[in-house]
Amino acid sequence: MDGTREAVKAAYSAAAENPSAPHPSPTGRQFAESIGYAMEALNGIPDDCVAAFAGVSNISMTASIPSGSVVSTSQFRSHPAPESPRS
Repeated sequence: MDGTREAVKAAYSAAAENPSAPHPSPTGRQFAESIGYAMEALNGIPDDCVAAFAGVSNISMTASIPSGSVVSTSQFRSHPAPESPRS
């Protein structure tokens, strides 16, 4: 799995470092718009960042998250989350 992880990191790094170069996967503004990112949202992000977009999701940018919802990122942590203080 480490080989796959390193290959994925290398691919995303290459897109970020040189977005105008050919990449094995789609990148950039056109790709972001094609999968549903709103033009208005993309216009608020620096052009260099949008050009380097490689499909990594930011669901909180496009999702309807009701007020008071709890959004967990625990599945993405490589270490345990600190415990919350108990009331």
